Amino acid sequence: MNFRRGFGRITFVLSVLSALTTAIFCFLLVVLGTLIPERVAYNNSKNSYENIAQFWLVWDANEWIGGNREAVRNLLNLQTNDSGYQYELREGKFTFDNGKVVTLYASEVFPGINKDMLYVPLNVLDKAAQSAREQAIENAIQRIKDYEYWGTKSTATFILIGIIATLAGSVFGYFTTWIIIWFGGMAIYKFLRWIIFGFRDDIPQKTG
Repeated sequence: MNFRRGFGRITFVLSVLSALTTAIFCFLLVVLGTLIPERVAYNNSKNSYENIAQFWLVWDANEWIGGNREAVRNLLNLQTNDSGYQYELREGKFTFDNGKVVTLYASEVFPGINKDMLYVPLNVLDKAAQSAREQAIENAIQRIKDYEYWGTKSTATFILIGIIATLAGSVFGYFTTWIIIWFGGMAIYKFLRWIIFGFRDDIPQKTG
């Protein structure tokens, strides 16, 4: 029985299967798990910036129904539950002049907003709003920058990176399997063979 040749063929088949599996995994991880989510996050961050900027343009024009206090109320979205207690969802729906309806989150569009702002004088509210506007715009721009590197890559670049990841993964899977199964297996085989042969009687050498 040719143990070495048979074991080598088994290792080769397993290495090919490992290479294919690793290649598919790397492609899915890089393209579907990283590149596409980064592009989606980048587009969402741009939309968020546009909505935040539009909110503050309307705020400055004081075009919200009922004035800017109504915008604060909508943003806090104060509601009353069955027990009569108020709670904050901290998000609100707004309709802009172009008919676009968006959901804005208080923490993003108006950092530091709270229900006490419904009762402060308008000049105090406007002062707090200007500070919040600067912080909101700055945060929105930073979110765009966080996803800009991968989010602006073209589809062709995504495909090329995916191909490189696939090739690298297949090579890694192939040789790693050989290292683990072939060299590791052979080492175990030789070790067991050495132990088993230790129980054999020594064959006396012929003389004369």
